[in-house]
Amino acid sequence: MTQLLFSHEFEDRSTEGMLSIDTDATSSAKIRMTIDTEAGFWMSANREGWLHLARVAAELGLGKYDEGYHFHKDENFTWSTGSPEFTFERNDAL
Repeated sequence: MTQLLFSHEFEDRSTEGMLSIDTDATSSAKIRMTIDTEAGFWMSANREGWLHLARVAAELGLGKYDEGYHFHKDENFTWSTGSPEFTFERNDAL
C-alpha cells in the first residue's frame, strides 16, 4: 500500500472573514455539482478539482471563522451569480 501525504500551509485570514486562497476553481481544477430528483446531489471533479476542494475544506475546518460563515458557488464551483447556487457554511452547531 502506498502512503500519500496532503499538506496545505496557509495564512489564517478568518478574522477578516476570508480564506487565504481564491475559492473559485482554477482553469485546471474542474468541479461540477448537480442536484436532480432521481440521482440526488452529485459532486464530480478531476484530480486538481478534488485537491482544490481539500484546500478549501482545510481552511474552513482549521480557521477561526465566526459561526455561520459561508460563501456561495455555482455548479462549476465559481462565484455564484444566481440560481442554481450551492452554499458552503461553517456550522459548528451540527
